[in-house]
Amino acid sequence: MNSIVEMGLLAPLRDFAASGKPVLGICLGLQLLMSKGEEFGACDGIHLISGKVVRLKDDDENGDKTKIPHIGWSRIGYFKKNETCSTREITKKWMNSVILKDIPLDSFVYFLHSYVVVPDDSSLIMAETKYGTSTFCSVIKKDNIFGCQFHPEKSGTIGLRIYRNFIYN
Repeated sequence: MNSIVEMGLLAPLRDFAASGKPVLGICLGLQLLMSKGEEFGACDGIHLISGKVVRLKDDDENGDKTKIPHIGWSRIGYFKKNETCSTREITKKWMNSVILKDIPLDSFVYFLHSYVVVPDDSSLIMAETKYGTSTFCSVIKKDNIFGCQFHPEKSGTIGLRIYRNFIYN
């Protein structure tokens, strides 16, 4: 963020997003879209999506450690089911998401990160991933703004499909 501000890019990034043209943040790029972050201390983000960036949990209630950073292949799906969101609604939400079109639920994608986004509005979450004791947002969408916590460029045909979906949106 310091570099973005120092290079005078904060206003142009915000202006571009406000133009309605599609924006895609990948990994750190997704995290920068949020309001606040805590990596290397408290920091403001670009603030295109209200929420924060927090470190992945590295232990559970038994004190067992989870390896951080999260490196490797994990599934993207939708795991938080509650009384207001049925399996049918989850599937509809997934299939209606532009960048997840034709991506099967529970597809494997490649991650390399220690921090995750926590949007203020959980309805913006298009996909989640489980790692250790954490379930975190792995795909987000707000209007014309999209984000992936994983690396589509390292995720084989699934990642290529996500890029294709974004480009031909």
